[in-house]
Amino acid sequence: MCIRDRYDTDNETHVRYMTCCANLRGLSFSLPASEMRKVQYISGRTTPRLAATRGMIAGAMCFEILKVIAGRCSSVFRNLTADMETGSFDFTQPPAPEKIVDRECVSDFDCRVKAIPFGFTVWDFIRMEGPLPMDEFVKLFEAEFQVHIILIWSGNIIFLNRLSETSDLPSATIEEIYVRESGRLIPQGVKYLEISLTASDDDNNELSLIHI
Repeated sequence: MCIRDRYDTDNETHVRYMTCCANLRGLSFSLPASEMRKVQYISGRTTPRLAATRGMIAGAMCFEILKVIAGRCSSVFRNLTADMETGSFDFTQPPAPEKIVDRECVSDFDCRVKAIPFGFTVWDFIRMEGPLPMDEFVKLFEAEFQVHIILIWSGNIIFLNRLSETSDLPSATIEEIYVRESGRLIPQGVKYLEISLTASDDDNNELSLIHI
């Protein structure tokens, strides 16, 4: 029989059980055992701190979201580093996203990585207006970046696989292929599909490709 009860720091049975669990957990990391009074003291302060921390984080996120809604430039965004123990709050300007660039070989087991396009970041993407036939999309992308597309997918849906026996480019649109392969319509309200792809170039470089 399962009896649901709220943890009570004044209940000796609750604290004893919590102490046993904490010490068993500590054994996994070779930590010294804790006394019941210490567990009672720490556990009684954890819940209020968690609530305060979550409230502080939610408040800081709301401030940043308001900046986005107000259309402020990225220079006014801030990261927050807070220490609840000392009551210190440090707001710093977030660093710029790292640019993806070409990387040379560093060992015999490594290969040169080429960024397509050069200098893009994880926040960048290429936007293509649909409906767009798959064969037209492939020809446009290959001509623009001088690569050979091998695989195109979105989530667990594969649009194109040139490693298979059938290598002909489909003339159906990307939306039509998604519906056919997934067996369901694109959900109402979805305005775009994020597409990833694998490709190669004439020099057999490993490619780091931007999302579509």
